[in-house]
Amino acid sequence: MEELTKSQIDDMLVIANSFCDITNFKSKSILHYNNAHELIAYIVNAAFSLEMCFKYLYSYNTHLRISGHELKKLYNKTKTFGLEDYLITGFTKAEIEKILTQLNNSFYEWRYSYELNKYLKVDVALMKDILISVINYCNSYSKGDKDG
Repeated sequence: MEELTKSQIDDMLVIANSFCDITNFKSKSILHYNNAHELIAYIVNAAFSLEMCFKYLYSYNTHLRISGHELKKLYNKTKTFGLEDYLITGFTKAEIEKILTQLNNSFYEWRYSYELNKYLKVDVALMKDILISVINYCNSYSKGDKDG
């Protein structure tokens, strides 16, 4: 595995925040988006933001690069860095698992949903809440607050 510099690791969090910001979830109600097709870009960006957060936490603690897009695998490699303890204060493990399952391969599936002819579903309100919690945790973590 490739070792990363502090600057590269910090950039991961900047990217995670940028993809979250693009969704407007930080400032706009999810109810604003009333069309499933309109939501595809937001879901993909939210999933990529989560992916970058998980990769950030892993790299911050190990100084190593982690690859892949499957959120469940990435989460399982990073949840021991305090993230799961933080998340279960506001969500059940079942809710976390639900979103990770629904978004697990969304980087591919949602971008190409029109080709896959496959019905995809996600609990968008829960996704938004979990994403904001993960982003907040990572931002606090970067400032030295390991408890979020």
